[in-house]
Amino acid sequence: MAQPMRRTGTSGVPDFDIYPGTPEQQGFSRSQGLSAVPHPSRTLPPTDPLTNAAERVGRTLGTAVNAVRDLPGSMRSRLTMMKGKSAEQADAAAERLNDISQNAQRVAQAQRQRTRQMAEEQWRRARIRADYVAREYPLQVIAGAAAAGIVLGISLRVWRGNRD
Repeated sequence: MAQPMRRTGTSGVPDFDIYPGTPEQQGFSRSQGLSAVPHPSRTLPPTDPLTNAAERVGRTLGTAVNAVRDLPGSMRSRLTMMKGKSAEQADAAAERLNDISQNAQRVAQAQRQRTRQMAEEQWRRARIRADYVAREYPLQVIAGAAAAGIVLGISLRVWRGNRD
């Protein structure tokens, strides 16, 4: 029958009786707990230039891997931020277009009203002037109407004669 597993020690490193070896034998320090710090006997001497270069390469690769690992999350947050900005910009643009449209409608209505008032004023002045001329110069008005009638009659006769 199999013996039950027992946990011994309080360092945080499991020390079961079926472990293939002690943590010290595996290259880990018991004082470090479950961290991945190798035992001093398994580290390279710090003065070795190859060690320094390897550490720099490892640090650089680790930084690059972490940056690539975090890239989807940062892109999502940037995309969300851009979507938020785009929505805000679209709302602002729609509001500006609405304001411009309302302003253009007000300007067009004001211009239409001014044009109408000017036309009514000119029509009123023309009527007043025609009444004045008809009262002050009646014979000249009659002569002008007769001359206009003769010119119109001759024009119609010539036009009908050329049409046949």
